[in-house]
Amino acid sequence: MTGETILVPRVACAVLTAVVALILYRRGSSARATAILSGFVILAGVANILVNTPQRVAHSNQSHYMEAGETADGVLQLEKAVALMPHDARAHFNLAQARTQTGDLDGAERSLKRALLIAPDFRVAADLLGKIEGKRSAAVPGQ
Repeated sequence: MTGETILVPRVACAVLTAVVALILYRRGSSARATAILSGFVILAGVANILVNTPQRVAHSNQSHYMEAGETADGVLQLEKAVALMPHDARAHFNLAQARTQTGDLDGAERSLKRALLIAPDFRVAADLLGKIEGKRSAAVPGQ
């Protein structure tokens, strides 16, 4: 999931929690209002860890493999990240970069197009896609 995808429900939940806490506070239940806000802060932290951990782990593993020259294993780790987070444009972009390093331009192009479907304004992904398409057209004789 992209940050934008996750942000809307988080903001809505935060606003709802704040409204409930405010109502309780105005009704004289400041202890309950404080407990609700404290619980929300704890849950928000846990949700952040759960949402971001798979991508961090996959990216960390991918970086390790890529730096060690084991690009096929790096690609495999990023494919796992994409499977865990199919709506995360960044995961698709990272996979495209790794595929580019392995020479899999078809795979990189597919990953970039998916990233741009999820996040049409993802400028870096669009730039990399343009470079790949430019390489292809330069490689075709007569163009």
